[in-house]
Order: sequence, then C-alpha cells, then structure tokens
Amino acid sequence: MTSACKKQVHKMQKEIEQHCKQEHEMQNEIEQLREIVNSINFTRKIQGTPFVLGLSNFEFPVRLNNALVNLGCKNLADVVMLDIDDNFRQRKISPNSIRQLNSFLAGLGLYPGMDLNVMSDSDFDALVEKLMNKISFRTDKSTI
Repeated sequence: MTSACKKQVHKMQKEIEQHCKQEHEMQNEIEQLREIVNSINFTRKIQGTPFVLGLSNFEFPVRLNNALVNLGCKNLADVVMLDIDDNFRQRKISPNSIRQLNSFLAGLGLYPGMDLNVMSDSDFDALVEKLMNKISFRTDKSTI
C-alpha cells in the first residue's frame, strides 16, 4: 500500500471514529430527553392524587421520617418508589425503619419499590381510588 493510500485510509478511519463519537453523543442526548419527558409525564400523572402529599401529611416516627428526608423523599410517590434493599445495604435506613415503612405501605396496599411509571392508566386510577379511601388527610381533600 502506498503512502498516499495509507494516509487516505487513516483519514477515513478518523472520520468514522468522529462520526461514531457524534452518534454516541446524540444517543445520550436522546436518552436524556426521554428521561425528561418521562419525568414530566409522571409528574402530570400523579398530580391531584395522594401520591403528591408531602411527608408531613403522614405520622411517621421521627427516625423513619428523617431517614426518608435524607434519602431525598419529598412525597408519597418518592417513598413508594424507594429502593429499600439498596439503601439498607448502604446503611442509609435501619432495619426497624424498614419494618415501619413496610407496615405503613402495606396498610395502604402499597409496597416499596413499586414502579408507578409503568402502571397502566387503569391500574393507576384503581390504586388512587383505593388510596383515597384509605388515607385520612391532615389537609382538606380538595387541596390534592
């Protein structure tokens, strides 16, 4: 292979690498946009439901409440979708707090790690209706 051919091949390889890098970056941007859209759709889905109620609307024991706040939970949806096993392994939540949380959620017909994002609209609506009947709010129901 001549020197000119080698240079041409090298140039083409560089162009292919650059193209692959750009394609990879575009795929990452598309995935980030999908996550944003899913987040917006989820926020719309839970609006007007008990899932938007803040932690202060529930009578959690102080240690459990503090653990949930430290884990970034702001509302019931955050609590339900919490990965308890991972947080227990990282010692972010105690076994006693996990028992209390499981008991609280079970009383509402929920469980930790529920993925509310993938529920069908009809299943989600049925779950919300059950919650509305089970939760006694500290606030007026019309504010939900």
